[in-house]
Amino acid sequence: MKKTLLILAIVASSLTLARAQVVPSFAMGIKGGENFSSLSTSTTTFNASNQNGYFGGLWTRFGALGINFQSEVLYDQRTMDISNTSLGINSTNNTITSIDVPLLLGAKIGTRSFGVRFYAGGVASFVIQNGKSVTYTIAESIKSFKPVDYQVENYYLTGGLGIDLGRLSVDARYERGLTDVIYNGTDKSKVNLFNVSVAFTMFRL
Repeated sequence: MKKTLLILAIVASSLTLARAQVVPSFAMGIKGGENFSSLSTSTTTFNASNQNGYFGGLWTRFGALGINFQSEVLYDQRTMDISNTSLGINSTNNTITSIDVPLLLGAKIGTRSFGVRFYAGGVASFVIQNGKSVTYTIAESIKSFKPVDYQVENYYLTGGLGIDLGRLSVDARYERGLTDVIYNGTDKSKVNLFNVSVAFTMFRL
């Protein structure tokens, strides 16, 4: 009798899990977190030390047959340290503020409310404000050094995982820059990021 009840419980759990993965679903909510950015560069113009920033915004997710598509609109602020002592450029933190639009394709193991998600995709980032100030401390002849500039549109590849706990979710994600974000003549650099976020589901079907 006990074995029969155990088998029935396992079958019921399996059917519940399968139904949760097959039945179409929709959810939306808010999220926010902290990012850690670093520069990928072949020159000494840019210091590659990690700097932290923050982000927040909205997300939506459609799912069916174990596959889900997630889109986000995020207000993102990231900071990077720019320095070159040989040129007399003091270490200075420059901040990039952007609107980021991640588009992600992934899968989930678990039920609709509890489980682990895996995903990958791309991010389009549109700069809306940046700090271009660089402090010079050497001769006037070096002041011809062109100020730091930023691309208006930037693109990233991203991948990560998330854990769903009821209406709360915790995500960890890595973003690798594809376009040159900062440049000065031949000096080019890409921004790579690691971020951690907490999300809350406001609505779901």
